[in-house]
Amino acid sequence: SMALGQIAEEPSIHTLIYDLFSPEGSEMHIKPIYLYTEHGSTLNFWELTALARTRAEICLGYVLKGSSSVERVGDRTSTADWNDAGNYPPYDEPVLNPFNKDKRITFWEGDMVIVLSED
Repeated sequence: SMALGQIAEEPSIHTLIYDLFSPEGSEMHIKPIYLYTEHGSTLNFWELTALARTRAEICLGYVLKGSSSVERVGDRTSTADWNDAGNYPPYDEPVLNPFNKDKRITFWEGDMVIVLSED
């Protein structure tokens, strides 16, 4: 009912609402950061959103692989090293539509981007 109300108020969003709720429309995906930028890149949410747009995706947020000061350094071990040791790296809670979109974050191997996309 809320979608119908939005369409009534703003008819131009009909295509967007249809795409979001149709079976063949976009889906939510969690994709590795390397699809968007190099490891060690420092970006804010606006920049991450712009990178997702170049792939015809809508960035909803991100998930960081362990954000303690020890785990977030650039020379941390790779995912393969963690798996060999029998420990899978901990992940933070997903950050969706962050309040401070200007906050700069350095993204490393294992970090993920949450997007709406068709694949």
